Amino acid sequence: MNDFRSSTGIPVWIFDGILRVANSDSTYPASVAAGDHTNAIREFFLAERDETLGRWRYDEWAVVYPSQHAEGYVSVVREKFGQSTTVHRDRMDGVHDDWAVPARAYFAAHPEPKPWDDAAIGDIWVLTGAGGLEQPWRKTSDGRWLAITSRGIYRNGTDFVTAGRRIWPEGV
Repeated sequence: MNDFRSSTGIPVWIFDGILRVANSDSTYPASVAAGDHTNAIREFFLAERDETLGRWRYDEWAVVYPSQHAEGYVSVVREKFGQSTTVHRDRMDGVHDDWAVPARAYFAAHPEPKPWDDAAIGDIWVLTGAGGLEQPWRKTSDGRWLAITSRGIYRNGTDFVTAGRRIWPEGV
């Protein structure tokens, strides 16, 4: 794209791989970036736009939009062709087409929130680790967890947790 003028009237173009920006009257072009730096700037602004639009970019042809209306659904869009499909997180078994690949990648990068993710400060939960060990943990003011054991207290995250239930306060 060599004939672009921004909404503020400033011309922007690439000449011999060098990103150039001029004054609004097209005088005094300045070299802003070249080579890999130009591509890095493109990717930065594309990522910024993706974030603004609430989409997740899988690759150069597919973006994923999480549904704003139905939990667990995403729309996979092939931007170049204007094609899209909608899939659900729990209905991916047996789906092995081109649409499933970006959807699975999105779901892997955005796991479902677990109940203990929203635990209040001071709550005590019994969390089950990947090895099956159940252990009481207390949520701290800094958002971390303290393990409550007979040998002391340990800090840790919850990446290892496979299940959990709140035990205090009760009935909340």
